Amino acid sequence: MLQQAQQYYAGGQLAQAQQLFSRLNAQQPQAAEPLEFLAMLALQAGKGDEAVSCFRQLTENFPDNPLYVDRLASLLAKLGKPREALKAYRRLLDARPQLVASRFNYASLLRRLGENEEALSAYQRCLDDGIEQPEEVLSTLGSILADLNRDEEAASALNRALSLNPGYAPAHYNLALYHEESGNWERAKEHFQRIAQADPLYPRAIARLVQSETIGDKQHPLIGQVTTLLTSGQLPPEVQEELHFALAKALDDCGQYTRAFGECQRANALASKRTKAYQREREEQWVTSIIGRDEAADWSAIQPVSQAPLVFICGLFRSGSTLLEQMLGAHPGLVPGGEIDFFPRHLPPGNLAAGVCATQAEEAGRAYLQYLDKHYPAGARVINKRLDNGYYVGLLRQLFPHARFLRTMRHPLDNAVSIFFQQLAGDFPYANNLMDIGHYWLQQQRLLDHWALRYPQSVTAVHYEDLVARPQQTLEPVLLGLGLDWDDACLAFHQQRVRVRTASVAQVRKPLYTTSANRWQHYADQLEPLRELLVSEGAPGLLT
Repeated sequence: MLQQAQQYYAGGQLAQAQQLFSRLNAQQPQAAEPLEFLAMLALQAGKGDEAVSCFRQLTENFPDNPLYVDRLASLLAKLGKPREALKAYRRLLDARPQLVASRFNYASLLRRLGENEEALSAYQRCLDDGIEQPEEVLSTLGSILADLNRDEEAASALNRALSLNPGYAPAHYNLALYHEESGNWERAKEHFQRIAQADPLYPRAIARLVQSETIGDKQHPLIGQVTTLLTSGQLPPEVQEELHFALAKALDDCGQYTRAFGECQRANALASKRTKAYQREREEQWVTSIIGRDEAADWSAIQPVSQAPLVFICGLFRSGSTLLEQMLGAHPGLVPGGEIDFFPRHLPPGNLAAGVCATQAEEAGRAYLQYLDKHYPAGARVINKRLDNGYYVGLLRQLFPHARFLRTMRHPLDNAVSIFFQQLAGDFPYANNLMDIGHYWLQQQRLLDHWALRYPQSVTAVHYEDLVARPQQTLEPVLLGLGLDWDDACLAFHQQRVRVRTASVAQVRKPLYTTSANRWQHYADQLEPLRELLVSEGAPGLLT
């Protein structure tokens, strides 16, 4: 019967194969092959939960086979159940700690989930246990250490990887990113170029070289290299996506706006396939619920956990937040903290909209203070520029009554173009469609307008156009609101060597410039439906 079932499967007669494998599994529930095939059939039919059930049974029947745990954990992660995947790995590694490959997969999952401290320990254990190709682990360790602001250790790990394998491209790439984020463009380019010289078709290095400089000529060699790569027809979708974004940027640089927009559309079409769909109704519900809870004084039971004058930046992505953070961070009384994802991880916006109990909120507030103490200099007044801080203003103001919130604002069409031309992670599902960007912009303005009206002493608006045109005049009242005097260092922000890990890394390493203002006019025809949407929803004053 097993042979017949396998023949049905090989011949594409899946219904018959399913029937026979199910019968075999009922007769021999401890046998591996029927369950393996049933799992594959379930996956082919898009029945993820059934496949999980098969792999769970396999892990119970064969607890010493790490392959089944790896496949179960991988599937759980794909189905949006990463915590269950971690549990599966932990059970296996508790029983068989010597399984280095499984520990590596476990560490990789922790990394994906942002559990950097635990991932660091797991990767280090892999090194201690003599994992093959340690340069791969060291390269990843370097990235994690950089994320944890342990810069010297990060550079050391990456250099160790290259000492073991001088030609290891991922380590060169990560070290280039490290130097790029640290403002050392020449060192970054050295590593990107070394990769490109060793492999002229190494796509990610070419893409970063495009992103790292202004392309003033449509005949620039990098445009030719990217075009050649894209016409090769041999690249996976995620690499094609990165290259289309790079080509769009290069063409925009040299004034080829129609071609640039076409490349950007192709890039975003690919990006939309790897990200979750933007849920307009859910976003509206979140914003409505959070505003309603604030108006109903739902936060009033929460007790303050600190009187510290914390600083939070909120606003849309690409609205000038990194520039503002870096300019303020150059002041001796402030420290740029980057995009601290503490509150979204501990209190996701959906949970916040549903309601948060006082105990949970207060615990999160105290844990946030501990996080700052651990990762930043003692006594530092850290700027948190995580842009979804906008969801949390009411809650944060209750926890930290003296906190100040800086709301970055920018012409919405300039903001939309900047988002649309930027390759982003899956955290920005609205970013691949201009009308979704418009919808998200409107919802965020609704929420941020509420906070500004409700707490005018706590929320200060900073307009990008004013910041680049009149920086001192714009920043002086902002600093005054933070209890700080003006310092000329704020105008020399681009000379800092603080690491910047956002999409604006290139821009904030240059002196102020105003060329990004009114960029949308180059794409006025393509943006007309978005402009009409925003005007119809009451934003005409911003569209002049």
